[in-house]
Amino acid sequence: MIMKGMQPNVVTLNSLFYVLCKLGRWEEATQFLQNMLDCKTSANIVTYNTMVDALLKEGRTKEALDLMKAMTDIGVMPDVFTYSSFIDGLCHSGRWEVVG
Repeated sequence: MIMKGMQPNVVTLNSLFYVLCKLGRWEEATQFLQNMLDCKTSANIVTYNTMVDALLKEGRTKEALDLMKAMTDIGVMPDVFTYSSFIDGLCHSGRWEVVG
Protein backbone atom coordinates (compact mmCIF):
# COMPACT_ATOMS: atom_id res chain seq x y z
CA MET A 1 0.00 0.00 0.00
CA ILE A 2 2.71 2.47 1.01
CA MET A 3 4.85 1.35 -1.92
CA LYS A 4 1.96 2.34 -4.20
CA GLY A 5 1.93 5.81 -2.66
CA MET A 6 -1.17 5.36 -0.52
CA GLN A 7 -1.12 6.26 3.14
CA PRO A 8 -3.06 3.96 5.46
CA ASN A 9 -5.75 5.62 7.55
CA VAL A 10 -6.58 4.94 11.18
CA VAL A 11 -9.11 2.23 10.22
CA THR A 12 -6.48 0.29 8.27
CA LEU A 13 -3.93 0.72 11.04
CA ASN A 14 -6.43 -0.36 13.70
CA SER A 15 -7.14 -3.52 11.70
CA LEU A 16 -3.45 -4.42 11.62
CA PHE A 17 -3.10 -3.51 15.30
CA TYR A 18 -6.06 -5.77 16.16
CA VAL A 19 -4.34 -8.77 14.57
CA LEU A 20 -1.10 -8.15 16.47
CA CYS A 21 -2.98 -7.90 19.78
CA LYS A 22 -5.15 -10.94 19.17
CA LEU A 23 -2.07 -13.01 18.29
CA GLY A 24 -0.39 -11.88 21.51
CA ARG A 25 2.49 -10.26 19.65
CA TRP A 26 2.89 -7.64 22.39
CA GLU A 27 6.30 -6.25 21.50
CA GLU A 28 5.19 -5.66 17.92
CA ALA A 29 1.83 -4.26 19.00
CA THR A 30 3.48 -1.88 21.46
CA GLN A 31 5.95 -0.72 18.81
CA PHE A 32 3.13 -0.36 16.28
CA LEU A 33 1.18 1.84 18.72
CA GLN A 34 4.28 3.93 19.41
CA ASN A 35 4.86 4.34 15.66
CA MET A 36 1.25 5.50 15.26
CA LEU A 37 1.78 8.09 17.98
CA ASP A 38 5.18 9.17 16.62
CA CYS A 39 3.81 9.62 13.10
CA LYS A 40 0.91 11.71 14.39
CA THR A 41 -1.55 9.09 13.17
CA SER A 42 -4.45 9.42 15.52
CA ALA A 43 -4.58 6.41 17.73
CA ASN A 44 -8.19 6.56 18.83
CA ILE A 45 -10.42 4.88 21.38
CA VAL A 46 -10.73 1.82 19.11
CA THR A 47 -6.94 1.45 19.09
CA TYR A 48 -6.70 1.55 22.86
CA ASN A 49 -9.78 -0.60 23.46
CA THR A 50 -8.30 -3.26 21.20
CA MET A 51 -5.15 -3.52 23.27
CA VAL A 52 -6.90 -3.17 26.64
CA ASP A 53 -9.32 -5.96 25.77
CA ALA A 54 -6.59 -8.29 24.49
CA LEU A 55 -4.41 -7.66 27.56
CA LEU A 56 -7.27 -8.37 29.92
CA LYS A 57 -8.18 -11.58 28.07
CA GLU A 58 -4.63 -12.76 28.80
CA GLY A 59 -4.91 -11.77 32.46
CA ARG A 60 -2.44 -8.90 32.13
CA THR A 61 -4.43 -6.57 34.38
CA LYS A 62 -1.63 -4.25 35.47
CA GLU A 63 -0.58 -3.59 31.89
CA ALA A 64 -4.20 -2.90 30.91
CA LEU A 65 -4.58 -0.47 33.82
CA ASP A 66 -1.30 1.23 32.88
CA LEU A 67 -2.49 1.54 29.28
CA MET A 68 -5.80 3.06 30.39
CA LYS A 69 -3.87 5.65 32.43
CA ALA A 70 -1.63 6.40 29.43
CA MET A 71 -4.60 6.86 27.12
CA THR A 72 -6.34 9.24 29.51
CA ASP A 73 -3.08 11.15 29.97
CA ILE A 74 -3.13 12.01 26.25
CA GLY A 75 -6.83 12.83 26.23
CA VAL A 76 -8.36 9.60 24.94
CA MET A 77 -11.17 8.96 27.39
CA PRO A 78 -12.43 5.44 28.21
CA ASP A 79 -15.87 4.54 26.92
CA VAL A 80 -18.42 1.86 27.73
CA PHE A 81 -16.41 -0.75 25.80
CA THR A 82 -13.28 0.05 27.84
CA TYR A 83 -15.11 -0.38 31.12
CA SER A 84 -16.97 -3.49 29.92
CA SER A 85 -13.64 -5.06 28.97
CA PHE A 86 -12.30 -4.33 32.44
CA ILE A 87 -15.35 -5.73 34.18
CA ASP A 88 -15.24 -8.90 32.07
CA GLY A 89 -11.47 -9.32 32.32
CA LEU A 90 -11.27 -8.68 36.05
CA CYS A 91 -14.19 -10.98 36.86
CA HIS A 92 -12.82 -13.82 34.74
CA SER A 93 -9.38 -13.51 36.33
CA GLY A 94 -10.83 -13.40 39.84
CA ARG A 95 -9.44 -9.89 40.33
CA TRP A 96 -12.74 -8.04 40.58
CA GLU A 97 -11.54 -6.36 43.80
CA VAL A 98 -9.24 -4.18 41.63
CA VAL A 99 -12.33 -2.26 40.52
CA GLY A 100 -13.12 -1.05 44.04
